[in-house]
Amino acid sequence: MVQWRSVTKDDVVSIPAGTIHAIGAGLVVAEIQQRSDATFRMYDHGRQRELHIDNAVASANAHPAPIQIAPCRLTDARTVLAADVHFVLERIDLAPGSDWEINAEGETWLFTLAGHARIGLINLFKGDAVFLDAHRADIKAGVDGLQGLLAYAGPDPAMNLLQCGDDQMFASSIERAPHLSVYEQAAIAAATHMPGAQTWRH
Repeated sequence: MVQWRSVTKDDVVSIPAGTIHAIGAGLVVAEIQQRSDATFRMYDHGRQRELHIDNAVASANAHPAPIQIAPCRLTDARTVLAADVHFVLERIDLAPGSDWEINAEGETWLFTLAGHARIGLINLFKGDAVFLDAHRADIKAGVDGLQGLLAYAGPDPAMNLLQCGDDQMFASSIERAPHLSVYEQAAIAAATHMPGAQTWRH
């Protein structure tokens, strides 16, 4: 029942609550998860921490893991990597020297994978993380750009989360059609920034 996966740099694996899982040796991962004090450990690789086998078995979902949803480009700068009712995870790629505005309507995490940038008064470098809660901030990408992860509450992509000057055409399109669903808005975003691109959908 356990599906072992060979992974490479930039792979993303969605693991729903209740899934029995382990991280292989030699990996450095960015783990996005809900706040929870309930971790049931079935095995500890010799580290002698407490095990919770009975609780783990009782709460485990023993069905096969769901099929992973392929990443989906929202714009040139944004790619949805995973989304469910609890959270959305995006990869952002900001061009060197570009100016952006982030509009976090709720709890939002930005984690830097590569490059550097300045957000407000903070300088971001590889491995740095910033927490934003209902906050607006300006981002200036450095000379080598910025690649990072954005995580925020789900279930749908926040279409106005990241804006630059070129996004005004997209924003105008949405304002002219406020009745559209978030998925139809994502289709407009993809058409605006990437003609012919795959649009976001479940």
